[in-house]
Amino acid sequence: MKGALNNGVSVDEIRATLSHAAAYCGIPAALDAFKATHEVLLAEGAIQPKK
Repeated sequence: MKGALNNGVSVDEIRATLSHAAAYCGIPAALDAFKATHEVLLAEGAIQPKK
């Protein structure tokens, strides 16, 4: 995800990619991917934590 952000991929594009991949990898794996991505996006400051 860091590489994608550094290359100008938006958060919405990352979400769309993960949603698309969910159909192929299965929901449990997709949920893990969303969780890991969320942690990276928070750490990189791409998104703000929910209140």
